[in-house]
Amino acid sequence: YKFVWVIENFKRDLDKTSTGEDNVIFSSEFSIVSPDDLETKWILELYPNGYDDENAGNLSLYLASMLDQRVTCVSVIKFSILNVNKEEVETWSMPDEKIYEAVTFKGTDTQTLAWGKGRFVTHAKLKGPSTAELLPEDKLTIVCDMTLRAEKKTNIPGFKQLQSVKTEKNFAPTEQLS
Repeated sequence: YKFVWVIENFKRDLDKTSTGEDNVIFSSEFSIVSPDDLETKWILELYPNGYDDENAGNLSLYLASMLDQRVTCVSVIKFSILNVNKEEVETWSMPDEKIYEAVTFKGTDTQTLAWGKGRFVTHAKLKGPSTAELLPEDKLTIVCDMTLRAEKKTNIPGFKQLQSVKTEKNFAPTEQLS
């Protein structure tokens, strides 16, 4: 699944100096049906000046599950910026597959767990000579590629017949395959 998020007038957001929850932008919610037929719901969280003081001067980008239940699908994620030529650049891929879940604490709202990159792209790259390439018409375009996997059981017609053929002495699988 590929989700494309366009943020207009981004230089204004880039100039804000606050970090964390005081300076965050959320994408619209998007849904993906997992291989186990569960409708998963997601958002992207972008911190234009970092998720915290340690990451200031960088864009921090995270993917968050919006379900209040465990999502048992494993996911592979890749974030990119779409440049002026519509090419994916400044790409970052999550190093490991993740199982997403959201945890509800008694007496509180659901806490969303998010995964991503604290130092996705530096301000120096966005404000430097590559501004015209990465922020054409003052728009930041982020692409989130996701692959959801799950163990989906599939019934194969004739599988038992194939198993019984295996017990015969002269079993030739290529002759049995049609």
